[in-house]
Amino acid sequence: GETVRLFKEPGEDLFIYGASYGTYWALRYMQLYPDQGAKMILDSICASGYCKLVEYDSNFNMVGKQFMDHCASDDFCTSKLGDDAWAFIGDMLDGIDSGSCAALSDAGIDRSFVRQVFGTLITSWFLRPYIAMMAYRLGRCSSSDVDFLSEFLNMLFSDGEYKSMDVSVQDKLFSTALNSNITFSEIWGEGDVTQDDLKAVIDGAYVSPDAAWYMAGRYDMWPKYEKDEYFSLFADFSGPILMMNGTLDPQTTLEMA
Repeated sequence: GETVRLFKEPGEDLFIYGASYGTYWALRYMQLYPDQGAKMILDSICASGYCKLVEYDSNFNMVGKQFMDHCASDDFCTSKLGDDAWAFIGDMLDGIDSGSCAALSDAGIDRSFVRQVFGTLITSWFLRPYIAMMAYRLGRCSSSDVDFLSEFLNMLFSDGEYKSMDVSVQDKLFSTALNSNITFSEIWGEGDVTQDDLKAVIDGAYVSPDAAWYMAGRYDMWPKYEKDEYFSLFADFSGPILMMNGTLDPQTTLEMA
């Protein structure tokens, strides 16, 4: 708001745009400066009190199922995965658990690894169709499938780390300490949810980054600051607001928005 006062020229329209966590602060701006005449754009909405990272892994699994349910309307997809693609993935993961594909087990590809790969792919509009391809090949497990999957995973990962398509300035400036401080103090969620509780969530999931479960290991030890008077409230704001949200967004779900 103070920056706007410094730089806004008379007669200029003022647009405030926030995406994902940026909507959290755009909504805070609306609380603090409702009379600056701003036109608000909220993209992938994460509102205070409604955006809960403790639900992160379960949200990924929910959106994964929603995405795979679209297979039923695609003749080619159903010819490979049947009428219930989600059930196909569950059966495939059960097969991996039981060691039905020795070549995969020997390569260290287990249920947890596949679940997390799917959790990576579902975040990308470009990459998420490969979930169906991987599920089919993992389930069939021919020698050519194993060779292809090894090459495909090598393309995606290097030394166990996902290779992003675009390493932006934001990625380079990311701070784990700052992220943890804000997450655990404001955006984690309410209630006594333990890491064991979240382990049960991911153990039952087919698509998950396992991020909430991992972060829960630091929750109790992290020093948290008190929530302020604006937490979980909306602004008294009468300006125009454009709200946008993907219908298959695992990080900021439509249900959350």
